[in-house]
Amino acid sequence: MNMRTLVESMGFRSRFWNVASKLFGGKRDLYQSLGYLRELTPADYRARFYRNAVANRVVKALPKATWRGGMEIVEDQDPTVETAFEAAVIDLYHRLKKSTGLGIEQVLEQADILAGIGRYSVILIGAPGELDTPLEHAGPEEIVYLTPYAEEDALVQSYVTDNKDARFGLPAFYTVNRTTMTSATAINSANVGRKVHWSRIIHIAEGNLDDRVFGEPRLQCVWNLLDDLEKVTGGGAEAFWRRADRGMQFDLDPTLKVEQPEKDE
Repeated sequence: MNMRTLVESMGFRSRFWNVASKLFGGKRDLYQSLGYLRELTPADYRARFYRNAVANRVVKALPKATWRGGMEIVEDQDPTVETAFEAAVIDLYHRLKKSTGLGIEQVLEQADILAGIGRYSVILIGAPGELDTPLEHAGPEEIVYLTPYAEEDALVQSYVTDNKDARFGLPAFYTVNRTTMTSATAINSANVGRKVHWSRIIHIAEGNLDDRVFGEPRLQCVWNLLDDLEKVTGGGAEAFWRRADRGMQFDLDPTLKVEQPEKDE
């Protein structure tokens, strides 16, 4: 998959939305009439996630339910036996918790939420070697951080184009670029604009059908309904405000004589 393929894919999706919004043999464009966005971007999804309570809940509900019970690594069903793998994962959990303040399940929950905002999210594995080189081998004791990134912060730079490769059509390199910098994320600024090999990335996407890279944003199929909700709630509030504050004005005939009421002595 190359840039031309991506452009053709986006063109196909655009034509799909054009067809989906037409009624009466194309005489009426429903999206245009109702003010619905035809093309949605990760920035659109993120903005609505932050500003709309229902959208926020739609994105967060499943990840919150999935990861609320914590996690447990089990290699041997015998509870009296702790394998070397289990011990290594437990040690990794405590090291990351101590150094970053986040447990592994919290990182996974964040990545799950970010994957639902856009079409995918990634987790960058902090391990020995340069970011743009393959990660040949790294045991749990060598991992120093696990950092989740949203789609717009970890763009696919290039794809595997060799059709004989097992990863044909999948990302070869990413560009990690923290575009939503805040004081809370400033610690990750060292990775801004860095080229990262796919082996150092855990790619997370859900709802994949005809695409192995891009999943389905959780707000995509309910976007128009959220627009309608904004219209109803916002329009209703505005209508009440206008009715409550009518700004009534009385115009009197300037030639009309108005008698002043007598004052009680």
